[in-house]
Amino acid sequence: MHELGLDQPTAINALVKNLQADEIYHLAARSSSAQLADDPAASAHINGLSVLYFLEAIKKFNQPCKLSFASSSEIFAGGHATPQSEDTPVSAINPYGIAKNFGMQWVSHYRGAHQLFACSAILYNHESIYRGTHYVTRKITNAAAQIYLGQMRSVTLGDIDSQRDWMHAKDAVRGLWAMLQAKVADDYLFGSGVLHSVRDVCDIAFSHLGLDYRDYVVSQPDALRREEGVQLKADTRKAQAMLHWQPEIGFTQMIQEMVDFDVQQYSKQ
Repeated sequence: MHELGLDQPTAINALVKNLQADEIYHLAARSSSAQLADDPAASAHINGLSVLYFLEAIKKFNQPCKLSFASSSEIFAGGHATPQSEDTPVSAINPYGIAKNFGMQWVSHYRGAHQLFACSAILYNHESIYRGTHYVTRKITNAAAQIYLGQMRSVTLGDIDSQRDWMHAKDAVRGLWAMLQAKVADDYLFGSGVLHSVRDVCDIAFSHLGLDYRDYVVSQPDALRREEGVQLKADTRKAQAMLHWQPEIGFTQMIQEMVDFDVQQYSKQ
């Protein structure tokens, strides 16, 4: 393990020069709303400008190295088209999407101007047992597990009819890897292509444990939360055609996997 700050170009230069890696995967980001609002400059550095530091280091010290950058569907959040593809106009309206788009622009520039093998993956929501418990999917599976074990009585959520395009993190990572195995560097979009609601997550998580979510879930939509605009839903035909990629893990299996993990974890307490 090599630890360094992503706002330190000198340290990034040294790392790229010394390791001489074949592939670099840029996944680090500030993603929670609290982080993004608390220090927008740090978010811009880590989520966007740090990509430039890696690209410049590769250009100087390891030209054969390939870079895979994890961008986000949030770059489309202010648009009107559903579903979105690689050709959908960018319309970033929040700090996360703005910084990710900034990083993508640098990837595109270095790919064209300096012939680096650099790719951006526009990722839709991707979940697994490693997702933080402050994210809604893990908040739900955590609650289901604890309620099942008698450690909680109920859970309060926001708008449970809100919809997302969720895929398994393993499928997202396969996409990140597949880009770098292609003959030509390009950007790709990865998602399930299917919308599910928070209510669907609740239903699957609780029913997996023989419970009815309606007995335990309290929905209190936040009046201060911004209204959702365009539905973020992936059109992955390019990845399917060019990379032979498609999701392998279904939505139900993904939620049940997280529930089983949480039950196991809380059973030990």
